[in-house]
Amino acid sequence: MTHFPVFMKCKLLKHESFLVCISLFILAISVHSGSLRSDFVDWDDPAYVMENSRIQNLTWKNLAALFNPLERVNKPFAEYHPLRDFSLAIDFAIWKFRPFGFHLTNVLFHGLNCSLLYLFLFHLFSNRPAAVFGSLLFAVHPVHVESVAWIASRKDVLAIFFILLSGLSYLTGHRLRSTALALFLFTLGLLCKSQSVTFPVLFAVRALWLKRGTERRRELIRLIPFFLVSGIFISLFLYLQFTAKSLSALYGQGFEPHPVAILQSFARYVGLVLFPFSLSPYYDITAEIKKIDLAFAASLTWFIVYIAIIARQWKTRGLVGLSLLLFGLQLLPVLNLIPHPIWLADRYLYFAAPFFYWPIAFGTIRVGSRAPRRAAILSAIGLATLSLLTWQQTHIWKNSETLWRTVWSRYPDAFPANLNLAAVLRETNRPAEAKVFADKALTIEPGDPKALGNAITVRLLLHEYADADRLLRVAKNRNPDSHDWYLLAGDSYYFQGDYSSALREYSEAARLAPNVTLIYLNAGKALVALNRLKDAEDFYEECLRINPMEYRCRHALGNLSAKHLGDFERAEKEFASALNIKPDYGPALYDLGILFVKRGDLKMGRSHLERALAADPYNAETQRALKAVRRP
Repeated sequence: MTHFPVFMKCKLLKHESFLVCISLFILAISVHSGSLRSDFVDWDDPAYVMENSRIQNLTWKNLAALFNPLERVNKPFAEYHPLRDFSLAIDFAIWKFRPFGFHLTNVLFHGLNCSLLYLFLFHLFSNRPAAVFGSLLFAVHPVHVESVAWIASRKDVLAIFFILLSGLSYLTGHRLRSTALALFLFTLGLLCKSQSVTFPVLFAVRALWLKRGTERRRELIRLIPFFLVSGIFISLFLYLQFTAKSLSALYGQGFEPHPVAILQSFARYVGLVLFPFSLSPYYDITAEIKKIDLAFAASLTWFIVYIAIIARQWKTRGLVGLSLLLFGLQLLPVLNLIPHPIWLADRYLYFAAPFFYWPIAFGTIRVGSRAPRRAAILSAIGLATLSLLTWQQTHIWKNSETLWRTVWSRYPDAFPANLNLAAVLRETNRPAEAKVFADKALTIEPGDPKALGNAITVRLLLHEYADADRLLRVAKNRNPDSHDWYLLAGDSYYFQGDYSSALREYSEAARLAPNVTLIYLNAGKALVALNRLKDAEDFYEECLRINPMEYRCRHALGNLSAKHLGDFERAEKEFASALNIKPDYGPALYDLGILFVKRGDLKMGRSHLERALAADPYNAETQRALKAVRRP
């Protein structure tokens, strides 16, 4: 047992460390527990979970595809984070489309990370009080809500979990076995998020800062395998980006490396840590961040002060300077030295912020030692304020509408805010309100396919067919090989009652994209309207063959069985299957409720209709049905 690192031994269970770890864990999950009531949001959650057939059907083939880097190009993004996807697949196997389980995993990992961070900071800087206070800040700081409350940000909480374990193994053992374990855990971290590549740089800088002579050389030699693994993952990252042409596409969009923007971005990250009072899920700052103005002057002043502190601390080998340097190094991958479509994001501080918290904690304890009681009271007030801000911030991530309304309130001209808010309102049966935001998004980005699709769909829902067809012609001329336009053209014909023409468009869409389940779903509805019931059933079955977790197709099969085939037993089974996959799916709740009412089971019918209305409060049909059932 002497060969194993300290964090795996019973030393961890010493009274003091054990109590600190448990307290941090409980505090973190308590402060972030508000996110457990949140839904999926329409920002990357669909691509990673809700529409990702690979994690929904974890066969050996799909599992191999998850871990095959050559399969990752645009599936759904040009990235290689298989361990994150595997963790989401495990969640889906347990919870299906219930967001609670996914949020629970994120919150639990954040709690564990807070405990591990305390141990890591203590072993890194050998200062227990500062490690405790720094970890407390990490546990309750609102800037980390995005990493915890956003399901698509699973890679943050999962990656730092393995990186902290790797760091503990590295710091608490010097034998080959400890180094091998640290390297293995480091690789697991890289399989979760690419930002983990900074880990060996962190320890190399620490060795150069604190060690001398033979000890320094030995430490740097020990890090060679870590740098080799980092090099492999950096090469893979660049290969995927260039293969998907992701990097080249960002040039000309305002995200190419720019010294003024990089400097301002760095300063703004510090501002997010020190003044977390107006955090946003999205910062629309691409245009303003490159301006040489007062904000740039303030950023430049801060950077000069930052360098001066590090330079002064270097002379005395002060730990505050080391920690601040590590903070800057951790931010390097997200400062757009390599183009990335975001200049500022709260989640990018999940790795870096702990190295800024430690100097704050160290300074607070040192200054507070002159008046301990007053310092304790002020620290408690500060932590309580941060906890309250965190609790409020979790409510922004409650659902897609609260998310994008928050962004829109800060950036009313931001394209993503208008685009996604239009989609949310459209999907919740508010097409008139959605049209305002859809048209604004189309004005900002006239050629964007999603903006065009949003504007077309909203017009179809409002029965503005001539305008919708005009936009469809524009879309088809710009990209004639996209299945989306044929799908929408089919929808246009369907809404206008021309089901044969709708089926023709759907068939063309299926030719271009044979594995898109929505095409088969909509084509099945057109076939039902044409009274080709057996063909419709075949289309729904094909939809389920492509993705057995496609709850909308199960619901459509139930509808077909109940309304056209008279097979109510099968209808109930299909509705129940759809709800087993997605318990809050309003159409299935509504139809199952109507089925119970027709059977004379008014109690069950009312219960399902009430759940359907809770899932879709603006659905007039559900409102009328529930009113009729409640009528004495």
